[in-house]
Amino acid sequence: MLSGLKASWNAGCRVLVLGSFPSAASLAAGAYYGNARNHFWPLVASALGAPELGAAPLGERAGLLRGRGVALWDLWLACEREGSLDSAIRDGVPNDVSGLVARMPELRAILLNGGGAAAAFASRALPELLGRKPRPEEAPREIGAPVRLSLAEGRIVAAVRMPSTSPVPSARFRTLEDRLAVWGPALGAFLGFR
Repeated sequence: MLSGLKASWNAGCRVLVLGSFPSAASLAAGAYYGNARNHFWPLVASALGAPELGAAPLGERAGLLRGRGVALWDLWLACEREGSLDSAIRDGVPNDVSGLVARMPELRAILLNGGGAAAAFASRALPELLGRKPRPEEAPREIGAPVRLSLAEGRIVAAVRMPSTSPVPSARFRTLEDRLAVWGPALGAFLGFR
């Protein structure tokens, strides 16, 4: 059984980026998005106009991003997995996403990093966040399309399925620029600078 990373957050964060589970390289480094080929750090550095996010030592990047209002965590606390693919995750133990969200009063959006994260969010975290069984239209399915969620506690937040920042290309998202076209506007909108 592999154990994931601790959440990087503070109460003032307005965006929570949820992945599925850290890659083998991230686990080895003890830091989020530790695979040098993953597009995450170059992508957020470009989207936020913050080159220091890509230039800083890997272990300092999550703190710098948190200072800009973006929290990081994963849907799975622990799982069995060979390699780093989401499709290889077995016997996942979910993180307490609703508990973290409850401690983030400024939260505006949950950005789901890829299809694996979106699927785990819909099946594991969404029922707890809503306090009931979700309706089909409440599960973020379309990439880049925000779904408005009325949380059990009364707040409204958006959930958005984002293109994966994985180095593995897809038919629609082959390059950093392809992904940036979705990630950039989403980060800007929810952080309030675009």
